[in-house]
Amino acid sequence: MTKGERLVQEGWFRRFSVIGERLSLGVESFEEMGHEVCLLDLADDVPAADGEQECGHCSVGDISGLKVIFSRKIQ
Repeated sequence: MTKGERLVQEGWFRRFSVIGERLSLGVESFEEMGHEVCLLDLADDVPAADGEQECGHCSVGDISGLKVIFSRKIQ
């Protein structure tokens, strides 16, 4: 089970993957709407391929800095 899957089980919602300036804008927007925000590296949200220790997604190119935004309403 990925870290992202564990967050979903805890009541978080996976929103989108983002990098750069849009990352800070996304976080700010969810916080303004009364959500708490959790960021994961993309590799922590992508299941590993069969027999692999880590996800194979990084072979697509340089994804350093790419984050997945999770949020949930502050209660």
